Amino acid sequence: MNESTNTPKQELDRITLRAYRAVEHPEAAALFAEEHMKVLSDIGISKVTKVTSRWQQDPNVYVIAAEHDELGLVGGIRIHVSRSSLEPLPLLSAVGKLDPALPAFVERMSGGGIAEIGGLWNAHRFANRGLPMLLGTAAVSLVPQLKVECLIAVLARYTLRYATKLGLKVVEEVGEKGWFVYPKPGFWGIVMCAADPCSLDHARPDLRHRVLSLRMRPEQRTVEFTGVCHLDVQYKLELERGVISIHTYQDIRQDYLRFSA
Repeated sequence: MNESTNTPKQELDRITLRAYRAVEHPEAAALFAEEHMKVLSDIGISKVTKVTSRWQQDPNVYVIAAEHDELGLVGGIRIHVSRSSLEPLPLLSAVGKLDPALPAFVERMSGGGIAEIGGLWNAHRFANRGLPMLLGTAAVSLVPQLKVECLIAVLARYTLRYATKLGLKVVEEVGEKGWFVYPKPGFWGIVMCAADPCSLDHARPDLRHRVLSLRMRPEQRTVEFTGVCHLDVQYKLELERGVISIHTYQDIRQDYLRFSA
């Protein structure tokens, strides 16, 4: 996925990826939850849909919503931030009881703040356009704004390749080499983690560059090639006006230049 200077002649689908704190935009968060539940229900995960509303009242939850000019809300992803054991991550209640090694791992990685990426969904009316990759990239780009030093996720099999490209690694010390039966029999989830979400040393170089671009300029518009099609994407990823320090991102940029030399 790269920024493209050769825009196809046909009209592109236009989407906006918008980040916000859930409690600050309750109506948007409620619509996000409603559309997510529709997707989960369609694939038969009804038990999960009963608990998805809790995050809407959590001040430590952030949302990235994908909004299409004509189709409306077509996808999204959530980020849950934890800075202490008093703020347990969703994966601990989801699969933590299946293996005590998982809570121990999370505790060990939580010293500088940890964030869980979850709740990824893509509406069927906007499927097969590479949206999950864009959402994952945008979520990883928020790390400096969220001030965390570790990312973790429980992912479905089909999203494993996206996370690997973004530098997350399977946590093989938990479950069955990272795998758990989740969210119900017949389904499997895998626990993955990035202990270097700022430097992203293990990410694919072009995606690492893209993440750094979004960190330096969280408000930008570009044409993205998702590997499937081109999309006209407006990014609105600045959570609070005035919190982006260009000096911080200049340091990150210099790190990238050294890494790619």
